[in-house]
Amino acid sequence: MRKRSAVRALIICPEKQILLARMRYKETEDLWLTPGGGIGPDENHINALHRELNEEIFERAWPVGPAVWVREHQFMFEGEDLCQKETYYLLKCSRFEPPLMMPDENKNQYFLNYKWWNLEDLSASREIFVPGKISHFLIDLVNGIVPDTPIDVGI
Repeated sequence: MRKRSAVRALIICPEKQILLARMRYKETEDLWLTPGGGIGPDENHINALHRELNEEIFERAWPVGPAVWVREHQFMFEGEDLCQKETYYLLKCSRFEPPLMMPDENKNQYFLNYKWWNLEDLSASREIFVPGKISHFLIDLVNGIVPDTPIDVGI
């Protein structure tokens, strides 16, 4: 099993909504997750997060806030068994119209669409979200309560 580190963005707008991407991978059902991905060998967390956001949502001045969540999980990706440790960063910005496709061709092959979600819709939905208890952990963040150190949000 290969270990890797990743970064993810919790993009939250003043309307208390979070931007999630619906993805379809061979090994899973469709799932909704935050933008982000693996950290390259010569990257730090912030550089990797900016690169990932630019690959997934296009170039923009991303206001990266503090690291607020962490999680570690195992999964299969294209036949490879991975153990990934993720750090989630809070990004507060004005609501914008997300692109209809990801600019990075490799990532776009798994991408279905973006959607702004509010807490009520997240809690009521039967869709699969990553992390699984995202609506529970988002309550404080959308209400402006930021942890002093990152919280482990589980699988």
